[in-house]
Amino acid sequence: MITISTGPLICQPAIWTVVFNKRAATRWAAFLALGTYKHVRAYAYVPYLHVWVFFDPKLSGTDIIVAADGESANAMIASWIADADLIRMRVAPARQGFPLFGFCVPAIKRLLGLRCVSLRPDAFYRFCLRNGGQPFEGAHGIAELRSSKA
Repeated sequence: MITISTGPLICQPAIWTVVFNKRAATRWAAFLALGTYKHVRAYAYVPYLHVWVFFDPKLSGTDIIVAADGESANAMIASWIADADLIRMRVAPARQGFPLFGFCVPAIKRLLGLRCVSLRPDAFYRFCLRNGGQPFEGAHGIAELRSSKA
């Protein structure tokens, strides 16, 4: 017997993979982000809809990209995680706050519902590890994320 499982057609990812890039896109960005990590962005898998959401806040604006599950999403993930450290973070209960800055760290903190004083990627990386973030390597957890119901 085949059982069909249906899910919500509108949902918000509960788990995001936070990407801490060690290289900056421009010399100016490298100058601004002192330390090991130069940029922070995040991606998440949306179950039932079978899409990936990529959230990339930059000084010039924010890119939000949706990719169908498959080869194109895998290629996007591969380009994002080159020379980067990854942490899987669960979204915290929604917290209201005034957005003070529009660069990458404050934008990712708001995406995840986190409250902390970190403004630089290195400090934010340490904060994520202290607050339930799970670092991982290797195949970047795609199979785990696809099978996750959260």
